[in-house]
Amino acid sequence: MDPECALKFVKNFGIRYATDYVFRGDKMDNPPRRDLDSPRIYISDYRILREFDDPDYPLTERRDYQALHFDGPMMDSVLVTDEFINYTGGVIKERVTGISI
Repeated sequence: MDPECALKFVKNFGIRYATDYVFRGDKMDNPPRRDLDSPRIYISDYRILREFDDPDYPLTERRDYQALHFDGPMMDSVLVTDEFINYTGGVIKERVTGISI
């Protein structure tokens, strides 16, 4: 998602909509707090490592996902694709790239 698409998304749906689909922290629990002077939006690519319980799949799978973040003094939220929303048990291992807008 490029910055122009991200801004259009924010205008159309707003930050509140995005926080309905939030995963926090490295196990989606508690995000690190950031001291920011004002809210910002940035786009990042995350590398995800998931362990599977299903014996029909390999034990681990590494996949890349693009995330749209809404950050402010009181908030650290991430919206990812529907595929990742259903990708339970995922752990964010590292941020690969990021674009601030």
